[in-house]
Amino acid sequence: MSKVLIVEDELLVARSMATLLGRHGHTVVAAVATAVDAVTAARAHAPDLVLMDIHLRGDLDGIEAARRIRSEQDVPIVFLTAFADSAHLDRAKASEPHAYLVKPYRDQDLLTTIEVVVHKHQRDRERDSGDRWLATTLQSLGEAVIGVDRDERVRLVNRAAEHLSGWSQGAA
Repeated sequence: MSKVLIVEDELLVARSMATLLGRHGHTVVAAVATAVDAVTAARAHAPDLVLMDIHLRGDLDGIEAARRIRSEQDVPIVFLTAFADSAHLDRAKASEPHAYLVKPYRDQDLLTTIEVVVHKHQRDRERDSGDRWLATTLQSLGEAVIGVDRDERVRLVNRAAEHLSGWSQGAA
């Protein structure tokens, strides 16, 4: 099913998660306890999903690890944490997690979250790929194409339209 990186500073919790995920067909590519190790493991294993605790060993927390991983890789992050206060939540939101589960959570909640996040992330990648293909196709057309949204804001001006109108994509 999914390749999962577990980032958890409590060894027993990490082992329990790994066992649960293994029983349900997921592969745990690594289980690490620090932010630095999380970034390194994400680079090395290219997981499909990262389960990230916020409180970790070392100077950096899980929010910083998530920010660094997301800056390098398109991988969904799910925070699993006991911290539900607004300060932690606001910092976590800035790292663009795909989900946020508050400990203690039920095993079924974790499994369901993983399934939904991985599925949605895969669909988003497919949609983005289709969007890039369409944009490339429109740019390469010899006919002028100007695309507008529902509010009549210009969203696309292909090369032929730039040449005819004198507007650049940015200016339009």
